[in-house]
Amino acid sequence: MVRIRVTRPTIAMALTAALLCVGARQAFSQIVIHEAPPIIRLLNIVSHTFSISSSNDIAYIVKTAAGEAVVRNGAIGKVYSAIRQGTLTEAGRRSPITFSPNGKRITYVAKVRKKWALVVDGVEGTPFDDIPVGAAFFSPDSRHVSYIATRDRKEIAVTDNEDGKPYDGIGMLHPKYINGGAHVMYTANTGDRYFVVIDGKESESADHVGDPVFSANDEHMAYVIKKDELWRVVRDGIEGQPYRSIGNNLVFSKDGKHFLYNARDSLDYVVVDDKPVASKGSIQENSYALSADGLHFAFVARTSPNNVFWVLDGASQKGYDWVSGTPAFNADGSQLAYVAEINRERFVVIGKREGEHFDDIAEFPHFAVDGRISYIAKRKDKQFVVIDTVATPYDGIADFVITNAGHLILMVRQGTEWRAIVDGIKGAPFQNPIGPLYVSDDGRHTAYAATVNDKRLMVIDGVQQKQFDDIVFFSFSSNGKHSLYTGQLNGKSILVGDQGSSPAYDEILTFPSPDRLDAPSFTFVARRGGADIRVTAVWK
Repeated sequence: MVRIRVTRPTIAMALTAALLCVGARQAFSQIVIHEAPPIIRLLNIVSHTFSISSSNDIAYIVKTAAGEAVVRNGAIGKVYSAIRQGTLTEAGRRSPITFSPNGKRITYVAKVRKKWALVVDGVEGTPFDDIPVGAAFFSPDSRHVSYIATRDRKEIAVTDNEDGKPYDGIGMLHPKYINGGAHVMYTANTGDRYFVVIDGKESESADHVGDPVFSANDEHMAYVIKKDELWRVVRDGIEGQPYRSIGNNLVFSKDGKHFLYNARDSLDYVVVDDKPVASKGSIQENSYALSADGLHFAFVARTSPNNVFWVLDGASQKGYDWVSGTPAFNADGSQLAYVAEINRERFVVIGKREGEHFDDIAEFPHFAVDGRISYIAKRKDKQFVVIDTVATPYDGIADFVITNAGHLILMVRQGTEWRAIVDGIKGAPFQNPIGPLYVSDDGRHTAYAATVNDKRLMVIDGVQQKQFDDIVFFSFSSNGKHSLYTGQLNGKSILVGDQGSSPAYDEILTFPSPDRLDAPSFTFVARRGGADIRVTAVWK
């Protein structure tokens, strides 16, 4: 699947990647490695329990003759018969140790007198029948901590070691801090009566309360309730107009000032800032959106099986056999782009202009920051990169990005050769697929990996680097100044940062997040010769 992206990528486990620079990069000659003495013999450490705070504190669980304990920066805490740990799932294993945002506070769940207690900064809270692993949730300022516990088959929200009211159920994994941490909220029920609870105070009960939705800054909150067979949206504590039904997607604009949802009564509506806009036909569920500034809205409606159309700011657009349910707004929100179909041919509609027809549109259209619209299309055995109205054919397309800095980067196959093409300039050819493609926050730098003679290598600033057996855990720093990855060679792991690298380890156990790479140094944990080592890497 080809992806069109303009934002920073996430770190991908087992990612094979390398770096192609498309702008002037601040050069760092090396990373300097400082190894502390071994933390503890390997057999004593409980696997998958390492946690590193934002201030580079390291904590993990060890086994002792008397039980289990948390070690923080080499200092062992109280020994308990057991410390709760998460189960391994496809998404990984949840850390049993939680640090506060400022990195100064620490929590975990320990067994106390056959019950479970949250230990906060070494102080045990009230024991409960059950507390889930990783239950603690800190306020943004790190001053408060909340969690959900179970006693006598009732669920209780606890904030700063003060128990809330027992409920039959609490409908959230943990209480949520809102308005910058000034208030804590959760949903709950007693029997068939449902509530939203804010700072311990219940809302008026309802037959149903949906999952709350929050604006990007968490300053605004909305949820759906059902009362007397009618449905309402409650936004910032104010109940809206009742409807026979309400869709399951509540949408805030990016700035949180505007709000949209779908409702149905005698007619179908989208409700924009509490004002219902009636549709000429039925509204397609989840196919409605606000522009980035919230000043424009659009939704998909249908009057017959072969007459489906977008409605922009209340004005119906042309009808087609089918239209995609995900729109793309241009920068000012006045223009809409989407995929449409007639007679099994698909094309992109931009405003009122229909684009070239293809067998399929492999990726939906996207407006780049510079205003260009781009997408991937297919016709017979060819794939096309389409920029505005210009379609360029290739034998294969692995990935494709217009970055926030305006660079066009393709990873394509022509004949048997794969290569990256940056703003029309071709990179070195490879016989195997390259990628995936990753982009730094500033949009000036990208990363991909290539295979040569069954080895993996980085391409940094257009120059092929040292070969490895594999490359994993790639990341850019948030500020775009650094790149970091782990290379594996002859069964050993090496951390490679910019133009420098670490010694070889048996295994690198932790990998820093992008924001930690912004600092002058960062910490990770590596394993060598049966011992685990705290390692500090300094950018030079």
